[in-house]
Amino acid sequence: MTIGKYRFSHTHIVRFWVIVSLVISCIFITSLAFSRQFETIIPQIFYFSILYATYFFRKRGILIAGICALAYQTIAYYYLFPDTVGLGYSTVQAILFICVAVVVAYFLDEMETVEARYSRIFGDSQLGIVLFDRNKFAITFANRQMENMLGYTEKELGSMTFAQLFQNNDGRRLFFERVGSGEDITDFETCFTTKQGTPFWVSLSWSRESNFISCLVMDINTRKSEEMVTDDTYNQYKQITEISPLGIIIVQNNRITYANPAFRAFSEYNSDYLTDRELISIIHRDDRDKFLDFAKRLQKKIPFPEMAEFRFLSQSGETKPAALFFAPIEQKEKPALLIHLVTMIKVDYSVFSISNLLTTIIEAGDYSLKADIQIQVPPNITFESDVKKISFVIDSFLSNAVNHSKTPKKVWITYNSAQHDTFHHLAIKDNGNGFTDAQLDVIFNPVQPGDSKILNPVSEHIGLFLPLARKFVQMHGGSVSIESIVNLGSTFTINIPKQRIK
Repeated sequence: MTIGKYRFSHTHIVRFWVIVSLVISCIFITSLAFSRQFETIIPQIFYFSILYATYFFRKRGILIAGICALAYQTIAYYYLFPDTVGLGYSTVQAILFICVAVVVAYFLDEMETVEARYSRIFGDSQLGIVLFDRNKFAITFANRQMENMLGYTEKELGSMTFAQLFQNNDGRRLFFERVGSGEDITDFETCFTTKQGTPFWVSLSWSRESNFISCLVMDINTRKSEEMVTDDTYNQYKQITEISPLGIIIVQNNRITYANPAFRAFSEYNSDYLTDRELISIIHRDDRDKFLDFAKRLQKKIPFPEMAEFRFLSQSGETKPAALFFAPIEQKEKPALLIHLVTMIKVDYSVFSISNLLTTIIEAGDYSLKADIQIQVPPNITFESDVKKISFVIDSFLSNAVNHSKTPKKVWITYNSAQHDTFHHLAIKDNGNGFTDAQLDVIFNPVQPGDSKILNPVSEHIGLFLPLARKFVQMHGGSVSIESIVNLGSTFTINIPKQRIK
């Protein structure tokens, strides 16, 4: 209803008629009570209409209190005059009507101001804020940040319990145990589930307030995801290093700080003997000057050739030639040399179905559970190459694509080769952040496990195992090409000859 410049809702109209009905009822009952001399209950009934009006309308409630005071005083004057004591008492009651209305209106205004202030603080907070019942865990309040983090609406969160937010039973059980301890908790890391069903890492802090628990929810999803990717990359690199057919050693200040099993088998020395020993001591005397030249290159930061040949002296005294691939790195913030050693460039050729190999790799790595993988490879395509080495290559690039794609994660595996093309071209594409030109220049530079540079944006994204994968492709006479667009994704293409190298 619109009257002049004022608009009235249905609720306002209903409340107006309730107040009018109460006031009229109070006047009628008061008149009847005075006429029957029941004065003791007369003043109290007016408080129903006064409190009701003041609660909903504040200043207008004070006006209603004034009207009630005037009506009560008029009725009292009519029935009590000239009783000065009775008239004095009724006047005090009428003044109390107005005083009560003023006090109630004041405190309600203060409560609304405080509530609005805290509501604004909670609503604009960068932390999620949740209030839930300490017995049934029913959510009674959730701020806007909680909606943004988990994707639920305010209404949906209001119909849920706090326990339903947890991703798994283990996280839920630990939460119940901590709540049951009765202590205020800070920095309780756990994993929630978003409305879309994806995991979302948070840090919880909570305290008890009577029958409710107030909980602060901090978004740590990005940090935890990065930690998990880094840990996964580190563990995968460590596993690859331990099982790699290539000898791998790390040299710092001309001394060996790490030697993998393949190098120990090649040199016939155990780990205790090799650790902290000068590498030059197991290199053939005629090749030591050449190796010292490489060591000086590291100190002077002169670029290394990609590969050089050296002869080693094994524990049994046998001379063993090997091809060494060098990469300068940092170990504990000091310059070091990462060396990949290949005793003989040998590829164990066999003919196999690339489609079947892809299926085996995806199932073994559970990659289909981590990303949407689309395979566009004809089932009749066969490779003639080293199945173990090619499996390692594909697994390395596929793991990199899955781990670094953006949600929702998508990976495409495609095959392309013309009839007269002498190469197979197997491409693995992701929807990750992509690489800049500067990053592409160093994308295959090896990084040592435990190195602080593992956390820089380039090495974290490309992983630690891609240099080994490229070497395996090169051993087949092939190559690896990369196409990348920042914020759109990258495509790693494996180019393998269709016929074995003679």
